[in-house]
Amino acid sequence: MAGVQKDWNRIKAKYPQLLGPLSMRTEKVNLPKGTFYRLQAGKLSSARAKEAARACKKGDIGGCVVLN
Repeated sequence: MAGVQKDWNRIKAKYPQLLGPLSMRTEKVNLPKGTFYRLQAGKLSSARAKEAARACKKGDIGGCVVLN
C-alpha cells in the first residue's frame, strides 16, 4: 500500500491544479495474476472527472477511468 501513496504523491505533484484538493482512496482488487490496489481520487463533477482523465491519459500515469 505504501506504493499507492507514493504514486498518489507523484501524480498529485504533476497535476496540482487538477488533483490538489482531492483526497485519495484505494480499492483492493484480487485478480488471477495477483493482488492490486487501484488508486481513486474524488469526488468530482462528471465534466471535471473527464477533464482529469484526459490529462492523466496524456501523461505517464497509466490507465485512468472515470467512475460514477
